[in-house]
Amino acid sequence: MEIAGLALGVYPALVLAFEQYKKGAQYCQNWMQFRRRYQEFIHDTGGQQLFFEGILQDLMCNGPRPFLTGIKSKDDFLGIVRRRSYTGWHDPKLKFVLTSRLGDKYSWCMYQIELIYEIMTKLEGLLGVQAVCLPLL
Repeated sequence: MEIAGLALGVYPALVLAFEQYKKGAQYCQNWMQFRRRYQEFIHDTGGQQLFFEGILQDLMCNGPRPFLTGIKSKDDFLGIVRRRSYTGWHDPKLKFVLTSRLGDKYSWCMYQIELIYEIMTKLEGLLGVQAVCLPLL
């Protein structure tokens, strides 16, 4: 009889402990999955930023009539276009240079650059980070 009473007393505690363990394991599994996806997102975003910066540098510093001349490195270029005070994005000469290189794709290209900037600004606000440095359009 005493064994039956002990078993009936321990059984609810074991069920409760198992349920808590299951919830904890599920939490850890969700956290690990989130962490992996977050790391993938950060790597993908970094790659896309490098690609985007390369396109901007090519559009502004290369070609038959580059808009920005005398740029020796990518760091120099990024130092110029990341400054919040940089007004070159609204320069008619830049529009002329890009229009001559892009032709009828100029509007589409500028739309895409503005869209990327808006998305990254929203992402910056959502994640609460201040590390996103994209050109102001």
